[in-house]
Amino acid sequence: MKIRIVAIGKCKGEWVSAATERFTKLLSRDCQLEIIETPEIKKSPDGSIETLINREGQRLLKKVRGDYVYCLDQHGDKLSSEQFAKAISKNQTSGKNSLDFVIGGAFGLSQEVQSKADRIFSLSDMTFSHQIARVVLLEQLFRAFSILKGSPYHK
Repeated sequence: MKIRIVAIGKCKGEWVSAATERFTKLLSRDCQLEIIETPEIKKSPDGSIETLINREGQRLLKKVRGDYVYCLDQHGDKLSSEQFAKAISKNQTSGKNSLDFVIGGAFGLSQEVQSKADRIFSLSDMTFSHQIARVVLLEQLFRAFSILKGSPYHK
């Protein structure tokens, strides 16, 4: 299975790079992982946040092409780790060969991006930076595959 994380912004800082490398290596046993970054927009021409979100959304949509698309949004479904693992398993058994996980910028995802999602879910009721969201998603993907294999990682 191919998993792609399509995200606004580059991850900065050693801790993010270290965590990303660690989980990328661990996930390489279970899937083919690709992280696609698209530059964040600092300011829209008209100063509107809606314009900024829509412009970032256009950048994201150019990169999204998975058989199944998940969008991360604070108002999405709340899933336990077990429910997330079951969703990944269901994708695998139904012939979905590639999954895209879309992470927006500071102001979230446009309605157009969300309308392309097969499922929208939330990592938490809390708001995370895109860097932390990416690390949490990577860890949860590793945990999901561990659950599916019956690995002791998930206690």
